[in-house]
Amino acid sequence: MASTLFRSTFLAVSLSSLCACSSSSSTYSPYPGASASPSPDASTAGADDASTGSTSSEAGGAVTCASFAASAFAACTERPTTGAFPAAVAAVLADKCQTCHQSPPVNHAPFSLLTYADTVGPEPSAPCNGLPIWQAMHYVIQPDATPHMPYGNAPALTPSEFADLDGWLTSCAGPVAADGGVANTVVADQFNNRVVEVDSQGQIVWTFGNGTSLPGPQSVVAPNDAERLPNGQTLIAGTGTAAGTEPACPADGGGCPDNRVLLVAQDGGIVWEYDDDGGLSSPVCSVMLPNGNVLVTDQGNQRVIEVTPQKTIGWQYMPVAEDGGPALDNPNSAERLANGNTLIADENNNRVIEVDDAGVIEWQYSATPDAGPLSIVAFASRLPNGNTLITDSGNNRILEVNAAGDVVWSYYTASRSTSSAAPTIDGGSPTPNPTRAVRLATGNTLIADQFNNQVIEVTPAGALVYGYGMLNDPGAAAGQLNAPYDAKRVGDYTGLTPPP
Repeated sequence: MASTLFRSTFLAVSLSSLCACSSSSSTYSPYPGASASPSPDASTAGADDASTGSTSSEAGGAVTCASFAASAFAACTERPTTGAFPAAVAAVLADKCQTCHQSPPVNHAPFSLLTYADTVGPEPSAPCNGLPIWQAMHYVIQPDATPHMPYGNAPALTPSEFADLDGWLTSCAGPVAADGGVANTVVADQFNNRVVEVDSQGQIVWTFGNGTSLPGPQSVVAPNDAERLPNGQTLIAGTGTAAGTEPACPADGGGCPDNRVLLVAQDGGIVWEYDDDGGLSSPVCSVMLPNGNVLVTDQGNQRVIEVTPQKTIGWQYMPVAEDGGPALDNPNSAERLANGNTLIADENNNRVIEVDDAGVIEWQYSATPDAGPLSIVAFASRLPNGNTLITDSGNNRILEVNAAGDVVWSYYTASRSTSSAAPTIDGGSPTPNPTRAVRLATGNTLIADQFNNQVIEVTPAGALVYGYGMLNDPGAAAGQLNAPYDAKRVGDYTGLTPPP
């Protein structure tokens, strides 16, 4: 048997070197309005803009640091005060910011920026004074911000560095574990009829689901999706399963449905439940939206619905094909994007579509459902850099595509490598059919590798740095999983719809 848990510390960046100065800026003062010279990148709009701090003017006037942060971080709840920078963020700070933001700061930098804890305190200088430093960082690195960082003759952020840093900030700037390891992971352990939370040592610290194949107040049948919310509750899609697919579901019966979306408290009690008065059919994905509604992928009904806390349907996408039948074919996930559109993994149509409020398709990959190269699209999410991460289950791979449809990264779970030509890993399944891949704040990717019966975390280079479960060995014993369908890192919503 393969090891139940494996991990590797993947924070190999030394934090020895904010983007507020260059070492030769001897006359630097951190911001205009504090007996400072304006930034070389400052707007020519005049001293008023410089003294208040602004980005480019809009119809309602200049955007201030405070208003910019209030808009960007409205969905961010209480942020941890301890932890470590994700590796990609640490690399940007070391390269472009920490030369001056040392401890103590040099060259008139107003604060240190060596540790995650340094971002928690208030910004001491105008125009962002009083705001948490991490929120001020988001403002000052914008290309049209006044002041603009990096300052002076310090090298500017590259597009990739900006995407890494600003993507982290706008995802509420969460830490990785303080020891450089991993936070807890919530897993929808499909055929064990349970959701488990696993800590960094491989210990199950929370469970919902007693393993039975009948839905009830302490049970869930074949959950396909689970997410821990900031308030400690867990949102779960009780999907159900076909006859004989798991040990508790008789092979000679009519299957084992659940057809509920559940909100479960930390004590295991169900605090909210939705089944559309018995009308749901295999809900495979449920997402808490920033407005408090829940986005449900109702697979058996070939639709995506937005449900209010009062259990009314506030929005529905249920398109009709030219022949009068459903245009969706087993939709398997839906995420609400920052622009208000909805990203849908249209599983058996072998495509990912982005639709607007009116149901108009704004973006699609592949260009037509039968154009390939996708096969059984299990999940899709929009990353902070604008790319789309797709779980291409039938091809046993994860791929990242840009807006133009170019594949910029891929990973094959059968071979556990980035090469399509690599052989199946020793002892692994040749057809693991991965079902969920989510990008983490570290830049790594967390994958529910379904029929390899493991959850794994891989680096951009394809190195395996974490895993839970026994390779290709399903079960309910300690350290085992049975067809895990979904896995998410607690508190990390990178690329996912952020909850309220």
